[in-house]
Amino acid sequence: MKAEDYLEKIAYYDACIVSCRDRVKTHKEMAEKRTSNLSPNKVQTSPNKEKMADEVCSYSDIEATIKDYEEKRQEIIDTIGTLKPKEAIVLHKRYVDDKTLWAIANEANRAYEWASRMHRSGKKNIQRILDEREKAGN
Repeated sequence: MKAEDYLEKIAYYDACIVSCRDRVKTHKEMAEKRTSNLSPNKVQTSPNKEKMADEVCSYSDIEATIKDYEEKRQEIIDTIGTLKPKEAIVLHKRYVDDKTLWAIANEANRAYEWASRMHRSGKKNIQRILDEREKAGN
C-alpha cells in the first residue's frame, strides 16, 4: 500500500464514523419510539417488541463497526507518532487535523518549503514502515 493512500484512510474512517453515528441515532430513536396508531380501524396497545429488539441489535452492530473504524484510525495515528517529531507534527496536522501545508507552515512560522519537505520526508518514512510490515506479513 502506498503511504499517501494509507494516510488518507484517516479521512475515510472519519466519514464512516460520522455516518455510522447518524445511523445509530436513527436506530435508537426507532427503538425508543413510543407512538401509537390512532386510526379508527386499528389500535395498537403496545409497541412491537420484535421491532424494538431488531433496532437495538442494529445499532449495537453499528456501534461495533464504529469501534473497529476508531481502532483502525488510531493505528494510523500511532504509526505517525513513531516518526521524528517534526515529521509527525506535519503529518498529524495534515491528515488528522485536515490542514493544508500552507496553514501548517504558517502555524510553525516556517516557509512552505519546510512543511513540504517534512511532509515528503514523513511520507517516505511511513512508506518504509508499511514496506517493513508487509515483509513481516503484518
